[in-house]
Amino acid sequence: MLYPANLWPHKNHNRLIEAFGNIADHELELVLTGQDYGRGEGLQRAVARAGVAGRVHHLGHVRADELPALMRAAEAMIFPSLYEGFGSPPLEAMACGCPVASSSRASLAEIIGNATLTLDPDSVESITEAIERIARDTDLRERLRDRGMRHAASFTWQACAERHLAVYSRVAATSQSPTRS
Repeated sequence: MLYPANLWPHKNHNRLIEAFGNIADHELELVLTGQDYGRGEGLQRAVARAGVAGRVHHLGHVRADELPALMRAAEAMIFPSLYEGFGSPPLEAMACGCPVASSSRASLAEIIGNATLTLDPDSVESITEAIERIARDTDLRERLRDRGMRHAASFTWQACAERHLAVYSRVAATSQSPTRS
């Protein structure tokens, strides 16, 4: 499992680590990437409490040009974030053919569409269930891989420009010109 996220509180690493400690498959490993911003010791304490010290690996910052290789090599991405402004990691994973289990909070709902296995980021049980399902169900991973690649392909610069133009057009149509006295 891969989780590319800086160690910020809203990224929900503590619940993820607790959930990872609950899974039955003790061969499965979790790879974390991202800056620790001074929270590395807290992560290590959570890993120790969950009893998964040998199976959780924090790589730290991974360059953007190296991350796709990790995504293609991962069995799946787990993304239990509590909040995202845009949520590009799940989209990037989908574009790489990596199945995703994700929160649907904030902007993530629009970003992930119906191309991921969704989970409740407030529930350790939901995160545990998502990890177990995506890890053991080959058919589910294949369906998510196919859906994800199709979904990610719809996020083009052309589509982005068209959406922006539509918003600007609506705003222009509803704006009133200021009146001069």
